[in-house]
Amino acid sequence: MLHFKANNECSKYAYEIARHLVHQFCILSEKEACEEFFGMFVNTTGKENAHIPCDLKMEHIVKDIKSNIKHMFSNKTDQNINKRSSALPVIKEVSEAFDDVTGVIIRSKRHTRTSSLHDEAEIMKDIHQIQPFVYKAGRKPLSFPNVPKQMTCDLDEKKYHTWIETQKYKYATDLGN
Repeated sequence: MLHFKANNECSKYAYEIARHLVHQFCILSEKEACEEFFGMFVNTTGKENAHIPCDLKMEHIVKDIKSNIKHMFSNKTDQNINKRSSALPVIKEVSEAFDDVTGVIIRSKRHTRTSSLHDEAEIMKDIHQIQPFVYKAGRKPLSFPNVPKQMTCDLDEKKYHTWIETQKYKYATDLGN
């Protein structure tokens, strides 16, 4: 949170981290905090430790819907899009079951990109010459002369603590407490 706030004064990530921390450690009971945390993930396979973030699952759903709409060609009416989109999980399940029963093997496609081994070898050679992880006093990147060594160098601590206090009260009243 500190790095997000130091990098951008109005960072939405800093606000979201502050909200989550206030809920987890200050406002919610242990049970409610667990429910909130595990509510941010979904288990798509039913197996242990197979959780993925809800927003990633939503991205998968949107991708499937877009590809389905793309294959509707000129038949894109609101009614057809609504019907197809609501039936999409069942369509996917039926098609996967059909593939399993009929023994369809989905072959992986041939890679069209060339190998990156040569590029990686060049980068490794440059890194060995530059030695970026070895401390050298006074070394700065020529391309970015104004970048501080640490993002938190420019952070006003008093302003940061004031921001945290206002966020506590804001999120406390957010839940009706």
